[in-house]
Amino acid sequence: MATTAEHSKLFTKIYFWLLVVVQSTLFLPVKINTYAIVILTLFWLVHSFGTPGKLVANRSLWLFVLFFFSFVIGLFYTTNLTQGASEIEKRSALAILPLIILTCKISLSKDQLQKLILYFFYAGLVVSLGLLTFAFYRYQTGFSADVFYYRELTNIIRHHPVYYSYYLLFGLLARFLILFRTHHKKLVFWIINIFGVTILVLLASKMVVSLLVIITIFLLFTYFRSTGVYYKLVAGVLLVLLISGSFVFFPQVRGKATDMLHLSMNDLKQEKYAYNYPFNGLNFRLVLWKLSIQHLYNDRLLWFGVGTGDARDYLNEVYAQHGLLDGGYINYNTHNEYVETLVRHGLAGLFFLFSVYLWGFYKGFSHKNFFLIIFLLIFAISSWSEASLSVNKGIVFFSLYFPLLLLIGKKQL
Repeated sequence: MATTAEHSKLFTKIYFWLLVVVQSTLFLPVKINTYAIVILTLFWLVHSFGTPGKLVANRSLWLFVLFFFSFVIGLFYTTNLTQGASEIEKRSALAILPLIILTCKISLSKDQLQKLILYFFYAGLVVSLGLLTFAFYRYQTGFSADVFYYRELTNIIRHHPVYYSYYLLFGLLARFLILFRTHHKKLVFWIINIFGVTILVLLASKMVVSLLVIITIFLLFTYFRSTGVYYKLVAGVLLVLLISGSFVFFPQVRGKATDMLHLSMNDLKQEKYAYNYPFNGLNFRLVLWKLSIQHLYNDRLLWFGVGTGDARDYLNEVYAQHGLLDGGYINYNTHNEYVETLVRHGLAGLFFLFSVYLWGFYKGFSHKNFFLIIFLLIFAISSWSEASLSVNKGIVFFSLYFPLLLLIGKKQL
């Protein structure tokens, strides 16, 4: 008969590999990832109530519980309860994943937590190789070179290229921290890094490329401060060459990047927009932010917003008044999590969201947990251009890695 120790070892392996599956399927369509979370939840229920001992919750769990219940509170002053219930269901991962990770009776080792991050990045590389292979096949059969870039690259897996690149960016930087000291002299280590950066460039997210530069500079003068000037210079030169080279060799990337320079104040001054108005990405976002905040102020909704279920309807009304619905922008979010939170929960909700980020940064810096700092930098800064906590791919990424990285901090990685 198997001993208690053998059972414990088996459960630990199952839990570890279920987490690997959940995080790896983030690179795949939403339904596949949802099935993986359901299986992980069932395992947690069986293990929690089928093994001896009480559930002991990490104190950090309260932060996630309160964050989830802020959306529940928003139901009390919402009109569209059906949509509100749908929004709560979409954000259920905010409660479920932290509950599993921060109450599980299985404690993962420092080595296992490191491997989770590495496997996440490698899963992204494998999927990226598949995407490039399919893109090459399409190119050979007569499609244009656009199949290698942005939406065309990730269309086959029905994945938004921006969120895909956020995952890859986090995995790339975290792997660099884990392996640099032991692998920095190995050619394979640098080849994989260059391949990862190349994929990020092909995905052509202006925000992600900017984040790569910002976080790399931050790490060079914090985490790598003791490694000497030589490695800092090498890393800095490689980064500059990779980024600048992307604009030379990939015209599609160059086009998206120069888009940022075409800021038109006329777009912001207008009150009505004709059908097929020629927005670029930055101007379109600025217009949405301006109109949303302007209407919230005029309607005296700045303090508490419109409620969990009414944000989409309210924004559609705003867009309709300014001709944007005629351009096909129905049910569009504001492409900014802070503005989206302002619409849904007002300044009160925005204050709480900032408190969550600040608490995470406090934990990260106080424990010198650079993994958590990198994750929060990516999430907090990217939230200026995407409604990261309003879509499944952002919600699950936040709900999975925030609590996991808190545990990594406790292990003093």
